[in-house]
Amino acid sequence: MTHKLFRRGKKTLFEILRNVTALIPAGWHYPEITHAKIHFDGVEYTSESSGKTQWKQASDIVVRGERRGFVEVCYLEQCPDLDEGPFLKEERNLIDGIAQALSGAAEQKMAEEETVRAYKKLETTNHELKEMQSQLVQSEKLASIGQLAAGVAHEMNTPVGFVASNFQTLENYVGKIQDMFARYDKVIRKIETSHVPELLNELSDIKQARDDSKIDFVLEDIKGLFDDSKEGLERVTTIVQNLREFSRAMMCKSSLRICACLR
Repeated sequence: MTHKLFRRGKKTLFEILRNVTALIPAGWHYPEITHAKIHFDGVEYTSESSGKTQWKQASDIVVRGERRGFVEVCYLEQCPDLDEGPFLKEERNLIDGIAQALSGAAEQKMAEEETVRAYKKLETTNHELKEMQSQLVQSEKLASIGQLAAGVAHEMNTPVGFVASNFQTLENYVGKIQDMFARYDKVIRKIETSHVPELLNELSDIKQARDDSKIDFVLEDIKGLFDDSKEGLERVTTIVQNLREFSRAMMCKSSLRICACLR
């Protein structure tokens, strides 16, 4: 009888308790007046017949040393006294066996639920570990990019500093040359008004050489070249500064990601 009641398969504990309650009366000596009840964790499951009676027997459902409920069988009508009031000794053994089997079923279902919870927790942990691994990889990438940017900024900064320094010196030199040519122009204007034939001939040769070398155009164009070069150096300097700031930002993000993963 007990074996028949507990062919559980994949049934839930609720289904087991409900089915067992319905099948219990058939196992007693007077099934037509037998009422069964299973009380488990505050929930009651009863067979079809019901009514108040004083003829009853019960057995506790104990799970992991804790009383979680009981199985109760009642006769709804008075019956002759047998081994235990109106109940047979075999019926006592049967109700105890049912209670014991229900205890095992409940314990098994608890173990299954714990296994499911543990598996879900393991899945969650595994997912979190994958996320952490991904974040750490991203952090390493950010750190590498930051280090690369810092290295490029450092490598660019040194030659740019040399060029800027030399450019300033060159600009000063050219300024002095332009100033000297301005002085020459004053002298040339004085020679033009002196009416000295020898000096005028020399002046004519100088003017021709000046025209041939396009020195006036060169002096005028130098200013534009310096302006363009200054703008280019300023842009490169800005790029170097942006790389430094980008490097610091990447390193900061990398540190924050690592700290977040370790929390």
